Amino acid sequence: MRVRAFIGAAIAAICLGSTSSGNAAEDKTVEACLTGSAYLDAAETVDQCDKALRVADISPRTRSAVNLQIGEAFYFAGRPGIAIPYLDEAIKLDPKSGQAFRRRGWSQLRLENISAAIADFTEFLALSPDDPDALFAIAFARDSTTHNCAAAASDYERILEHHPGHYLTRKALAGEYACIDGHGMRQLQELNKILAAGRDAIADTNYFGRRGRNDRDFYAAVLEERAGIYYDTRQWKEAAADFTWLIDHYPFIFAAHINRSYTRMETGDVAGALADADAALALQPAAAAAQLARLTALNVLKRNDDMISFANTVLATGQMSPLTPKIHFFRGIAWKRRGHRGEALEDFHRAVAGSPGVAWAMHMHLGDAGYLFSPYRDRTQWDGGPPVDIAAKEFTNAMTACMLDPECLK
Repeated sequence: MRVRAFIGAAIAAICLGSTSSGNAAEDKTVEACLTGSAYLDAAETVDQCDKALRVADISPRTRSAVNLQIGEAFYFAGRPGIAIPYLDEAIKLDPKSGQAFRRRGWSQLRLENISAAIADFTEFLALSPDDPDALFAIAFARDSTTHNCAAAASDYERILEHHPGHYLTRKALAGEYACIDGHGMRQLQELNKILAAGRDAIADTNYFGRRGRNDRDFYAAVLEERAGIYYDTRQWKEAAADFTWLIDHYPFIFAAHINRSYTRMETGDVAGALADADAALALQPAAAAAQLARLTALNVLKRNDDMISFANTVLATGQMSPLTPKIHFFRGIAWKRRGHRGEALEDFHRAVAGSPGVAWAMHMHLGDAGYLFSPYRDRTQWDGGPPVDIAAKEFTNAMTACMLDPECLK
């Protein structure tokens, strides 16, 4: 981004002409601080710049830049409250430090001090008129108070008319379009515009969500958002391609493995779905979402013994989650296929008692099998009716009859 280039030039000027200690070692200490990346290497920056603050004979402008670096580092480390005193000092030493106003504004915003944030962003804009970073920051801060999607979108559209390459504004606009439309089509178009610029072109876009050099960059964050839209709109091929890119570049992204598992399931690659579920379990062994993804794949493969064994292992831990009823449901299917009707019925009862969603699903299965004759209710349509009465005699009789039918829940 343009501001990143400006900062680099300013730091170079400071390093070349403003350190006046006359001590080569001290000059290198200050230079190491100012040329480090507070965004990518927060801990290292704080350590190096703390040493630079102890250099006595440096100019106020240089000391301001050192405090700014520390403030930036704490901000990107997720500690805005600690960042603000350093940014206060940076502004005190150099009242024309637009970047210090900018970062202090974002720190205030993260602490929900909206009026203070807007005041700082306004100062930043006064120092750098028509700066897209300042324009975006003010619009973003204002939107955080009004929550008016249409007004925020209009603000972002006006910024992009003059600054089409300001990618943070375009990403924010994508989110506002989703808010206005209730779906992701215009959102997808804006994300595609960012990604079309290429990873190198947007590499300097700083966003708070990144946690250091090894975490996903802005390109990956935008791609992950696009993958979610493809997934939600059942564009499985496109979703799989994005999730594969994310996994290839950032194998630690748990959600990418889970989502690709279900995407592969939809396209018939059940072995691949199981492999992704196992990869997710390797990352987070106790994650119920990964456990359920594995059971889902095993169920399609009809590996009943493996389903029972794995479900037993998970349930034996005593760990409960909103997904636990579904684990009982899958184990119930495996018990039924193995001919253990009593165990199956017990698991199904636990499943429907523990989750209204599972109760709806069971209601639909029993209706499709011809064992329920009450008015058909499809939970996918949100009919607004009362919850399924799992204690009703008709429902319990239907579940018992299902246990005797090889075609029911097979």
